[in-house]
Amino acid sequence: MNTSYTDRYDQWVCPKCHGALRAEGVNYVCGPCQLHFGNKYGMRDFRLSEFDSENQLRLAKEYVESWDKLTYEDMVRMRFAGLRERGLAAGKKTEEFRMLDLDEKSHLASYKSRGKRHLHMLGETLSRSGQAEHVRRLIDVGCGWGRDLLHLSTLADEVIGIDVSTFSLLLTRKLLEEHNIDNVTLVLGDGQHLPFPSHSIDGVNSSATIEHFPSPGNFLSECSRCLRNPGWVFLYYPNRFSLLPETHTGIWGLGFWSEKQQRRIVRNKTCLLYTSPSPRDLSTSRMPSSA
Repeated sequence: MNTSYTDRYDQWVCPKCHGALRAEGVNYVCGPCQLHFGNKYGMRDFRLSEFDSENQLRLAKEYVESWDKLTYEDMVRMRFAGLRERGLAAGKKTEEFRMLDLDEKSHLASYKSRGKRHLHMLGETLSRSGQAEHVRRLIDVGCGWGRDLLHLSTLADEVIGIDVSTFSLLLTRKLLEEHNIDNVTLVLGDGQHLPFPSHSIDGVNSSATIEHFPSPGNFLSECSRCLRNPGWVFLYYPNRFSLLPETHTGIWGLGFWSEKQQRRIVRNKTCLLYTSPSPRDLSTSRMPSSA
């Protein structure tokens, strides 16, 4: 795996103060606030705090050490195998992994088609709103394992995927590599503190991410700051009170329990840590009118 870094995109700013950055070797330093930003496995790291758990860092290292031998689907299976091992170590029984097994099968069966459906929905929305369906620069906030980026790369000349998780971006990198996609830059960062200059982005895509932000309004304000005028934000997020299985866990009726009960239910059924999408009224988190 090549861990050297070559910038396709070179207009970064400090995600904290939006100040100018100066290069120091392969790293950056913010002039105004003196924060240092490095890179991890050849990807820019603009996170303001560490996000990865020890298990996630170990998985990322395993990915990199066996990079040339692994496929994207191999890496997905390794992720779920690790979750099962943690569950067994915590005393869970194998029959309790049913939801985890279903989630793995669902992802492997749909990762190519899901992004295509998302792209079609996005294209229809842009067409109805009179926005250009092909843009110069697009960012995908919370790009996760790359399912949307696989197809969003056809929508813009330049696409930037941003996520807080190192192992997730490595999965995305492998997926893009397998499909010979070369117009996407991957960067570690937080959607509430974007490392882009003001008025430099044509569109923002974000799928099933805004519900995890402590303050959705901060994310939308950052989108507004970064967008050119006209620009657009396309959000897809689950309805907590849907009667269908909860999007992230596949558990029926999860949203009707309290957040404390939800965490316990998810931990018992899937061995995952879970932060509930809160029942927020997003009308209180609208884009500023300048967008």
